[in-house]
Amino acid sequence: GGPATAAGYTESVMWSMGYKKVDPTAGAILVWDAWQKGAYGDGHMAIINSAGYDYSIGKWQISVRQVNWAGNCNISDTSFTTWGDLYGVNAYVRR
Repeated sequence: GGPATAAGYTESVMWSMGYKKVDPTAGAILVWDAWQKGAYGDGHMAIINSAGYDYSIGKWQISVRQVNWAGNCNISDTSFTTWGDLYGVNAYVRR
């Protein structure tokens, strides 16, 4: 019922499915574009556990729950603390 890969869940597709783009926040869906911030050509999706921008280091600190990241097929919690910007990733919540 949707795109074949995570990268296909663009802002317009998510809008048509009842979601809006937001700053990263707990409970939102985080979608990686193809080949962005560690994702491969299919992109990636995860649920945000927590998120915030750390002004002291100028980086986002985002913790997610996901599967199939870096070859790990189990459910895992992963933290990303090296992103100075959100280019190539978008967060969405229900409208």
